[in-house]
Amino acid sequence: MKCRGACDVGAAFPLRGGAIRQHDAAASRCQGGATGRQDGAFRHQGGRSRRQYGAFGRQCGAALVVSLVLMLALTVLGVSAMNMSMLELAMATGMESQQGAFEAAETGIEIALAQPAFATAAPAHIPAMPVGEGPFETQTSTVCVTTTAVPDVGFSIGAGSGAIQAFHFEVVSVGTGPRGAASTHRQGFYVIGPAGSGGC
Repeated sequence: MKCRGACDVGAAFPLRGGAIRQHDAAASRCQGGATGRQDGAFRHQGGRSRRQYGAFGRQCGAALVVSLVLMLALTVLGVSAMNMSMLELAMATGMESQQGAFEAAETGIEIALAQPAFATAAPAHIPAMPVGEGPFETQTSTVCVTTTAVPDVGFSIGAGSGAIQAFHFEVVSVGTGPRGAASTHRQGFYVIGPAGSGGC
């Protein structure tokens, strides 16, 4: 007896005992075959699930590697940005110190020019003194360089009696600041005085 679809073992016809037993055996074989097909389908699905799980595991490994590479790249970028910021800060601080030293040197020249008298025999030194705000200092040295005759009688034609002369001086001012900043400025000037009062 062949089974098509689901076999109804409860539908027994009034056949003889042997026919009923054959019918029960055929029904059992049909059910067993259906069960076997279901087991096979389950094993097939189980294999597919294992393959899917293996692919998922490989994807998880790749994601970990990509994450580590991205973290490394971000770390390198962060360190580079921090180094650039520190370098820019150091450059800005150095420029500020150099500008302060420049202004200190200019202040030293103004202090030297404001002196009431200038010595021609020996250089006049002004020791280091603080200038402005912060650790900025200036020190100057004023030196008489040379003397030149000044025309007085015939100024328009460059003639003179030699009664007066010009004393030429040079001021050297050095301004210093933090971080080794230093600036040296030179300024020349002259003073009119009587001739014969000494020379450089």
